[in-house]
Amino acid sequence: MEWLGVPFGLLNGTSALARWLYLNVIDLEGVAVYVDDIVIHADDETTLLKYFEAMMKRLHEIGAYINVTKCKFGVDEIEFLGFNIKGGRLTPPRESIKAINAIKLPHDTTTIRRFLGMVGYFRNFIKDFANIAGPLYELLQKEVTFKMTDERISAFHLLQKALSECPGLANPHPSWPYVLDTDASTTAIGACLMQLDENNCLHPVRFGSRRLTPAERNWPIYELEGFAVVHFILAFRPYLIGRTFTVRSDHKPLQWLWKIDKPRLARWSMALQQFDFKIVYNPGTAQEQVDIFTRDVDFTTADEYVDRHLGMVNVEKPVEDRAARQLERL
Repeated sequence: MEWLGVPFGLLNGTSALARWLYLNVIDLEGVAVYVDDIVIHADDETTLLKYFEAMMKRLHEIGAYINVTKCKFGVDEIEFLGFNIKGGRLTPPRESIKAINAIKLPHDTTTIRRFLGMVGYFRNFIKDFANIAGPLYELLQKEVTFKMTDERISAFHLLQKALSECPGLANPHPSWPYVLDTDASTTAIGACLMQLDENNCLHPVRFGSRRLTPAERNWPIYELEGFAVVHFILAFRPYLIGRTFTVRSDHKPLQWLWKIDKPRLARWSMALQQFDFKIVYNPGTAQEQVDIFTRDVDFTTADEYVDRHLGMVNVEKPVEDRAARQLERL
């Protein structure tokens, strides 16, 4: 006897389905697939109908079925992979915001960890997240007695408010050039990845920050500025590889840093050979969006927490961890 379909309970069933569906629709335009979720997108209704017809024809050819009751047709706003997509911008889903705003004031380490895990998933959307959440992250340290002071209560409500009012991040545009602002202090490094549109307006695509290790804090400031550039270029590699982009820094010596005869800098320079970019000097007054991630704040990261309202874990840390591991090998 032989199975005609995949029975329930098989370990590789989901991955086999995802691979099968992906390989069968990868050549279609305007189609995005994740496991068994399919999104068909276009700039106008005529093109959308064209892509939709091609997709339905392909599903018929491979013998796949769709559940019409779970489908949405001709909408300008959808929720996909835990985010809300509308008008070229990415925002947290309303249900997730509602769930986070419904959380009561934490009363122990478990509840504060749960809250930080949920809101931390959307840290890229919240300006000055690390600075606001710093007092709450202190409660995760073993030597700190749990006490919700006025400062921590204020931080809790500010995070809820900031998430509710966040303007969102721009979806990467295939033809707009990237601009990467970086900055470093003696405690942390930070960055803001943006794109420049036809009207010379910058649109934030992603924010990033990382706390420095005790050893890294002993480096001179010019090396820390260079480290910020290397770290975030590697962290944002999926966006930047194969593209020409500009790195802006408020540290003028960074423009000739790579000419210094020092083994560590030479290794960093080699790591960046795969990228096509130029470094320009940007005065510190224009670095506010990056400075907020680097100036004397606590970047302790909460454990990954899977929440039923979000259905996903915080993927911010692993992305930057990969960049950190790459640097460790240099």
